[in-house]
Amino acid sequence: MPLPAVSILIPNLNKARFLPACLDAIARQTYPHWHAIINDSYSTDGSWEIIQEAARRDSRLSAFQAPPDGLYANWNRCLEKATGEYVYVATSDDTLDPDGLRKMVEALSRHPECGMAHCCLRSIDEHGNSITDGTSWDDFLHLSLYGPLIRRPHVRIAPHDGLLHFTLHTMYTSVNQLLVRRAVFQQTGPFKTDCGSMADFEWGMKASLLFNTLHVPEYLATWRIYRGQATTVHENWRTYPRLSKLSQMARRAWREALRIRPALSPYSPLPLYRTYGHLELLDDLFQSQPRGLRLFRELWKHGLPLGPALLPPLREKLHRLSLGNPQPLASLAPFQWQGQTAVQRDYGKQLIRELTE
Repeated sequence: MPLPAVSILIPNLNKARFLPACLDAIARQTYPHWHAIINDSYSTDGSWEIIQEAARRDSRLSAFQAPPDGLYANWNRCLEKATGEYVYVATSDDTLDPDGLRKMVEALSRHPECGMAHCCLRSIDEHGNSITDGTSWDDFLHLSLYGPLIRRPHVRIAPHDGLLHFTLHTMYTSVNQLLVRRAVFQQTGPFKTDCGSMADFEWGMKASLLFNTLHVPEYLATWRIYRGQATTVHENWRTYPRLSKLSQMARRAWREALRIRPALSPYSPLPLYRTYGHLELLDDLFQSQPRGLRLFRELWKHGLPLGPALLPPLREKLHRLSLGNPQPLASLAPFQWQGQTAVQRDYGKQLIRELTE
């Protein structure tokens, strides 16, 4: 049986100082069945010359140029030219482990029920050194939503990850930690071009509402953090304008996913949802009885683990709202993967399936 081909998308604009490392990482892949599509947005820093030289050395690289009309417009131009069964977006300031493609292709090929493979990220600085100052990927809040599962292979059954996007945190920090079946894009459509530098949040939410995600617990990709990148942890992402925009994107992703898959309707938190962060969102859910309590039970029943960071502000309210309820929410404590009761673990298996291979 022939091995599946991977279309590697490399959009670029003025990343000459990082581009050689990116292209070298692609060239050193141990998985041989790939073709790279590089689209440069008329860079002015010498990027195009680097790209042309790389394409001359390796016939698997196809190089194009197009006007600089936005980050995601460039991604979409690359996507239009993709022909492989799998798609990998190699952001031009990041790198990939030599075995990265091979390991994700092999993992995803073993799980035809999944639309995406997701690996761990190693955060690096502009010089390629690992970051250990508390702003690395391992320190991000959304990882607490998975608990110890983030270190073990598992399948997240849709709409698990999609629903977690309603915390207004992306579950996929960087698109280069994903290997995606091209058929997923045929359902979700391309990246939106009206979301500034945040469109991968909306695309990731819609894709994970519709498709299962396979987690590969290895650090196969790097995410470079530096001043001047398109998205950076140095910015304050929890400002009201950004939260409002993320909220609008989450609503739109939900509506579009619901049109594609009407069976998602019972999961909808939109009637109780407003434009705030994760604690405020959960706060809103518990304001409406009994609907808020029913929704919480449904989310919990289907395996949505609320990380320890979310617990202290909510524990008292949960217990107070559960008073007089035949099955009080207090009986569900603790609200995290560690220490779950057997019943909770059985419920969780419906949307998260840990792998043993």
